[in-house]
Amino acid sequence: MAHLRAIAFYIGIYSMIVIIVLFSPLFIFTPHRWRYFYMTRWGRFAIWWLRITCRLDFRVEGREHIPRDTTCIIMANHQSAWETIVMQQLLPRHTWVLKRELLWLPFFGWGLALMFPIAIDRKGGKKALKQVIQQGIDRLKRGLWIVIFPEGTRLPPGSKHRYAIGGAMLAEKSGHPVLPVCHNAGEFWPKDNFTKRPGTITLVIGPAINPAGLRAKEINEQVEQWINTTYRRITSIEALRQSDQGKPV
Repeated sequence: MAHLRAIAFYIGIYSMIVIIVLFSPLFIFTPHRWRYFYMTRWGRFAIWWLRITCRLDFRVEGREHIPRDTTCIIMANHQSAWETIVMQQLLPRHTWVLKRELLWLPFFGWGLALMFPIAIDRKGGKKALKQVIQQGIDRLKRGLWIVIFPEGTRLPPGSKHRYAIGGAMLAEKSGHPVLPVCHNAGEFWPKDNFTKRPGTITLVIGPAINPAGLRAKEINEQVEQWINTTYRRITSIEALRQSDQGKPV
């Protein structure tokens, strides 16, 4: 059943991607907010379809921490494709720092290209860091939030990777606050796993970090500490829920 549910899910979302991208040329010369609204309809459908086909839902803590008077840099742990979809629906209009190869993907990458992403060569070193800072400041001035996954790649639950400095450096140079986000999506939608585990993903939005007077290293350390602490908490909560509900179907 898990495989059949996953097949139904992917048929639905890939069909929606094709439909969205086929009509996206109509929005090329429109204001970005129009494009953003149109392109993120796919994400709204994906979340609903995921609930219907795979019985996978989510809950959110900390909505009150989302600033309303400034653009922010979102720094989140990265375990799955799920978080890139759901944050479109939860947070103000934003774009992503991502590896440039994603823009080469048929249909999906073409849609991404319309969203003003900061597409970097992850092996670019200082050049990539400079690109994140320069283009990040530009996007923030345009009213867009920036989503950065400091681990750089999707990791299995419980795994750790050195946090890249780009997001924290952007906060230091721009003066814009960092909004830390933590979730346990990898326990339900694992990396490179076709099937999805039924249940409820927990996503937590933390208090914004004011970068004033902080160096990039200090910002990174605060974000990493908060994410690690929060992840340990929501993992234990979910484990208790699953033991109460029994084994997933």
